[in-house]
Amino acid sequence: MTVHEFGTDHINADPENGAEQMMRLFAAKAEEIALKRALHFLREDDIERARFWFEVRAYLREKELRCRSETVH
Repeated sequence: MTVHEFGTDHINADPENGAEQMMRLFAAKAEEIALKRALHFLREDDIERARFWFEVRAYLREKELRCRSETVH
């Protein structure tokens, strides 16, 4: 699956589930991909989809921060 094929239909409109799937599929690029998708939908004036992708990005960042804090302790 490519980045362009990955859409909201693949993640059942659940940002947290989407973040998990993106991490498995795209690893380190997941956060960047989510941001690009959000910005794309903002340019298209599709606020709901943009909000969804910003939520996905937030979950990705949260998971990354959690992982970092666990490795420090």
